[in-house]
Amino acid sequence: MQITDIPIDPRGMETTQHGSPDFPIAAYRSILSRNTLGFIDWHWHEELQFCLVTEGAVLFSVSGGQYHLKTGDGIFVNSGYLHMARPLSKESSYLCVDIHPALLRFFPGSRMDRLYVEPWLHSAALTHVPLYSHIPWQTDILTDISALEVLLTKASFGFEYTVCTKLAQIWLSLLSHSGAEPRQSSIHHNAAAQKR
Repeated sequence: MQITDIPIDPRGMETTQHGSPDFPIAAYRSILSRNTLGFIDWHWHEELQFCLVTEGAVLFSVSGGQYHLKTGDGIFVNSGYLHMARPLSKESSYLCVDIHPALLRFFPGSRMDRLYVEPWLHSAALTHVPLYSHIPWQTDILTDISALEVLLTKASFGFEYTVCTKLAQIWLSLLSHSGAEPRQSSIHHNAAAQKR
């Protein structure tokens, strides 16, 4: 499924419902030339986002960083951070998986939530992570991103459990390899200020 025009509110927040309220995850194929603007404009959302370039090359901009990513590479964007994407070749496309953090919490207030989710959301130390196909642990994540799309598309019996298991593996790998420290206190972020 492709969204050709991302709805964005006055704060720059994307208002798309990703998945459903009881299973908030969705996978999208974005062919940038089919987008209304020809690119994905600056926006942010509550969901965690994993992208995988599937054709051509794409320039991703996140939190002051710019990444020229080729086919097979990708990027992780944390909750609440402004980002955008522009094509670097005539036919540039990528797979995007948007995941609400609730799927990683297991339940609110759980140990997983307290130790591995809440301290990392909106973390200035983990705004984004470029993912390259020549780095083994990152290749594993990129492979799992593709697998998530297949699972969500086929929607076979029990796929929700398989998706959540794979998500937990991706998230733990990202945290384990990032080298970033979790935030120690609640940080209020201002996504609009990041754009300046």
